[in-house]
Amino acid sequence: MIECRAPGKLYLAGEYAVLSPGRPALIMAVDRFARVRVTDAAATTVHTDLCAGHEHSIARDGDRVRLRHHDRPADQLASVAAAIAIVERLVRERNLPPRTGRVEITTDLHGTGGRKLGLGSSAAVTVAVIDALARHHELRLPPAHRYRLAMLASMTADPHCSGGDLAAATFGGIVRYQRPDPRALRMPPGWTVDDALHRPWSGLSITPVEIPPGLRIEVGWTGSPARSAERVAVLYSRGGTEDPRYGRFLARSDAAVDRITVALADGDIAAVAAEIRLVAASLATLDREMGLGIMTPALSELCRIAEAAGAAAKPSGAGGGDCGIAVLDAADLDAARAITTGWRRAGIDPLSLALVPSTALASSTAVCATQKGTPA
Repeated sequence: MIECRAPGKLYLAGEYAVLSPGRPALIMAVDRFARVRVTDAAATTVHTDLCAGHEHSIARDGDRVRLRHHDRPADQLASVAAAIAIVERLVRERNLPPRTGRVEITTDLHGTGGRKLGLGSSAAVTVAVIDALARHHELRLPPAHRYRLAMLASMTADPHCSGGDLAAATFGGIVRYQRPDPRALRMPPGWTVDDALHRPWSGLSITPVEIPPGLRIEVGWTGSPARSAERVAVLYSRGGTEDPRYGRFLARSDAAVDRITVALADGDIAAVAAEIRLVAASLATLDREMGLGIMTPALSELCRIAEAAGAAAKPSGAGGGDCGIAVLDAADLDAARAITTGWRRAGIDPLSLALVPSTALASSTAVCATQKGTPA
C-alpha cells in the first residue's frame, strides 16, 4: 500500500499575472491536504470523497483515460484521469510492468457541506495522485519531475492553468513561481514523456522563499465557493493577456512581487504589508477596468475589517468568493483578535492554517508511507 499527501495553497501575490509565462507569483503551501492511498487490485478504480464516495471505473482510449460512474462520465475528475494517463504512459515508455490498483482520494480542503475553500484542492489531488501512482509503479521521480507530470496532466484538463498551485503542492513552503510557456508543454509526434521531463521549459522558474518569523497571515473564508477557471475565462473573453489594461497590471504586479520577495528576505514586515496593499489595489483596478468579478461584497468586507485593525488585506487567488488574507506583525495579537472577531460577526469564517515547510515535503517519510504485503 502507498499513501501520499499534498498540501493546499494560498496566493500571497501575483494571481492573474502568473497566467502570463515568466511572470512571478508568490504562493504558500498550507496544512490542508489531499490524501491518496493506492492498494493492489485486479482493476484500476478511483474512490473519492469529492463525489460522495462513489467508485469510478476506468475507460481507456489509447493514451487517454476517462473516469466513469454508472457509465456516466465524471468530468469533475478530469485532472485525476489525466494524472492516471500520464503516469501510465511513462510506465509504458520505460517498459515497466503495468500495475493496477484501487486509488482512494480524501481531502480536508473543503468546508461545511463539501463547499470548496479555494485552497487548490484540484491541484493538491493531482499532485498526490501522481506521487502515489508513481510510487505504486516503482517510478523514482524527483519533485521537479512530479511537478512536470502534474502540469502536463492539468494542462490536458485546463489549458489556461498557471500551475502555481501545483508548484506549491509539490515543493511546499513559499515558492516564487513563473509559469512555463505553454508551447514548451506541447508534445509533438515522436516525443516521449521523458522528453517532456528533461527538456527545457521556457519561462519556468520555481524558487523557494523564506517566511520571516515575525509575519502573521490570517485567512478568512467568505463561505462563497468560486471557480478560478470562470474568472480566467472572463479575462480571456475580454481581450486576455494582450489587453493593454492587463499589460499595465502586469507591470505593477511584477514590481510588487519583486519587492515582497526582498522584504520577506529582510524580515521587513511593514514593507511586506505595504506591498500587499499595492497588490490589492492593482487587483481592484484590474477588476474595475475589465469586469472580472474578483471583488465580492464579502471579500471587500473581509479586507475592510482587516485594514481597520491595522493589517494589510487582499483576496487570495482568482477572487469571486473563496478566501482573503490579512498580513500583520505576529506580535500584534490585539489586531489578530480584532480581525477574527470582526470576520465572524460579518459571517466570514477564519481558517486556522499554517505554512507547510518545504523541508516537510523534501523527506518522503513525512508525506508518503509504503507498506508491503497489504491486501487489496
